[in-house]
Amino acid sequence: MFMTELVRIYLIGGFLGAGKTTAITAVAHYFQKQGRRVAVITNDQTSGLVDSEIVRKCGVPYREICGACICTQFRDFLETADTLLQDIRPEIILAEPTGSCLDLIATVQKPLRTYTQDRYRVMPFSVLVDPLRLKEILPVPSNQLASTNWPEDIRYLYDYQIREADHLVVTKVDTVTAEEMQNSLRFLREQYGTLKPRFPMHGISALTGYGLAEWMDALETNANLESTPLVFDAARYVGAESALGWVNLEAFARSPEGSNHDIDRVGLIQGFLQRFQERTQNQPIGHLKLFVESQTQSLKASMVDWRLGYSLDEWNSDSAEWKTPKKETRILINVRAVHDPQRLLQDTIQSLQEAATLQRVEIRISKQKAIHP
Repeated sequence: MFMTELVRIYLIGGFLGAGKTTAITAVAHYFQKQGRRVAVITNDQTSGLVDSEIVRKCGVPYREICGACICTQFRDFLETADTLLQDIRPEIILAEPTGSCLDLIATVQKPLRTYTQDRYRVMPFSVLVDPLRLKEILPVPSNQLASTNWPEDIRYLYDYQIREADHLVVTKVDTVTAEEMQNSLRFLREQYGTLKPRFPMHGISALTGYGLAEWMDALETNANLESTPLVFDAARYVGAESALGWVNLEAFARSPEGSNHDIDRVGLIQGFLQRFQERTQNQPIGHLKLFVESQTQSLKASMVDWRLGYSLDEWNSDSAEWKTPKKETRILINVRAVHDPQRLLQDTIQSLQEAATLQRVEIRISKQKAIHP
């Protein structure tokens, strides 16, 4: 499969909540099982990423680029890749741009192919699509299911991301029926098939592994194709990012002094989500992720739609990695939503504090950030 010593770089994009991090960790394990050395680059507008913690928990070396999307930080991206090349010596680098990123062909893929041919082979650009969100947000005349809660500029951004893809991948096939999946693929072929006639569109499940091998094989088959950058409307892009609120928060939970009460971490997560939903239920959620970690247990909760509930994953914590006071539980919260950032931060803090009060837990907030991306 691998014919040269060049390090392969896979750019894997998609809108908020498309399942990028879950897919990237699954692909990393897919290659690791083949004996390949893999590293990951995560990216966000601010630090404190749940995604980075998940990659770490999955045992994959990673680096984090914070402060802006890699579409505006090519030099930082290249320096990060080169650092991984020196420190980790990977055969494969998987890179995840932010969920509001666009113009990656022009700003990342083509410069890499032009200036780093001595060390990198850049694979076709994959864009992941959530089958349920696809018809909720896509701005095409035939779409009768689009939600009116999504601003038109975000619909433009979503559509552009799909049009820019070298390869479209429908995710989360394990969460929909076979008929719903086929409808999603048919919908994509009808709307975009004439733009990408040479590329297959198929579904994957990062949780079960379904379709991963076919996806990677398809990228390998089309590895030498030259992508064409698209022209985008800068004003509409700014409008889309201005409609989004971005919140990253780090906090620590602790039982009161003298109390033998153990923290119910699942109860804390559920309490937070319930109160947060009450405050924001009419606002579209790009994604909401929580990472709750103690010395003995790590939990990750995520959701992209209040109607679908949330998923919960658990790991046993490695005490050797634990760098926080033993009696404290660390909490990371990342929220991306159509909302004013400061109001979103206020809703996040109040919901967490109320959930902690019900659990008889003290909360100490250590970091907080609220921005438009």
